[in-house]
Amino acid sequence: MCCATVRDVTERSVTAMRTICLPSRQVVHRSGCDRPCRSVIPFCIQLSHIRITVVWFRPTRLLISLKDYPQSRVIAPPQGGAPHTLRNTALRRNRRQYEQLTDFDRGRIIGLREAGWSNRRIDRHLGRSDMVVARCWQQLITEGRVYRRGGSGRPRNTNDREDRAIRKVATSAPTTSLASIQRHLPPSRHPVPSRETIRRRLTEVGLRSRRPLRRLPLTPHHRQCRLDFCRPRATWSVTDWRRVIFSDESRFSLSADDHRTRVWRRTGQRSDPAFIVERHTAILQGVTVWGAISWDTRSSLVVLQGTLTARRYVDDILTPIVLPMLSSRPGAIYQQDNARPHTARLSQQCLQGYDVLPWPARSPDLSPIEHVWDALGRQLQPSRDTGELTAQMQRLWQDLPQGVISDLIESMPRRISACIAARGGFTTY
Repeated sequence: MCCATVRDVTERSVTAMRTICLPSRQVVHRSGCDRPCRSVIPFCIQLSHIRITVVWFRPTRLLISLKDYPQSRVIAPPQGGAPHTLRNTALRRNRRQYEQLTDFDRGRIIGLREAGWSNRRIDRHLGRSDMVVARCWQQLITEGRVYRRGGSGRPRNTNDREDRAIRKVATSAPTTSLASIQRHLPPSRHPVPSRETIRRRLTEVGLRSRRPLRRLPLTPHHRQCRLDFCRPRATWSVTDWRRVIFSDESRFSLSADDHRTRVWRRTGQRSDPAFIVERHTAILQGVTVWGAISWDTRSSLVVLQGTLTARRYVDDILTPIVLPMLSSRPGAIYQQDNARPHTARLSQQCLQGYDVLPWPARSPDLSPIEHVWDALGRQLQPSRDTGELTAQMQRLWQDLPQGVISDLIESMPRRISACIAARGGFTTY
């Protein structure tokens, strides 16, 4: 046993791998000495790859065996605080040292060792443990090659060829089921991989079962009509689209189920009444509403009772609401879809003398008011009757911020560009 001051031990400090903290005011007896240390000072001692057997402190001197531990480091604690671990980015190990070596990493280790680097230097350069570097080099010396030895866990149930077959079936037919993928595997395969195994193989490459996005079917004629609408307006700026008044109808039912509802349950609880969402086969009671939006204003929300006809469209919507809006806004353009009440001769005669934007069929993704209906539908709460639903719709329509509508209309140039890029097909809107 030899005695050294804190400065002496600190001068011997090197890269540390382990930290041992001595609690404050702990009394430690020295070997062969019956007298305990009266004033024990807390310190943190970091060791390279060894451990301490006898350590004690006095106010001015540190007593430690330096014969077996020549590479020790002492760090004084903060004033009035408990001992702490040294936080040094250059010395701290990251999570990389716990990861498996790749073939590229093994090649780097072998190349650096053949270049004359030491294990410790390679360890610091690659961020790996020096024992990992030593084992990799020793494996090359003894076996003549480097590879990852087989683990002790359960062996993989499928080989690379079967994994490729599973991925090929899932990517070529996205709607196929796990049972169908099982049937497409090589017939000589026995036993057949389970569905959970197939699911794990697909998850490994980022393929997960998700709900598909539902769109209206587009024929080649529909695509061409969408292109004919978008190409002449590809040069329209946000200022041009601010002149357009977008209008549409939408129906909201008493049920708040929008087919997005999910439940958190355990296996075997599928039939539990607490996790069942009721679905009605008949048409539920609800209300049909009409509204119009523009960049800086909006119309009142009209609740439509019964079926909308051309006469009701002219008497209840065009004459009292739309025509005054168009007259008060010079250069305004009116937009409506191709519903029968909109394209009827009576409606066309009522709109004579005003600019009407021709609209392609099956193009809800190009209309920003569709997103307004979606925003209102997400905020709806279950209602007991149509009167309560109507009052709730009126309140949500009035509380909708105008900034949301303005942002939707300013997205029209991007919608037009997306439709052209998709050659008249589906867009992400």
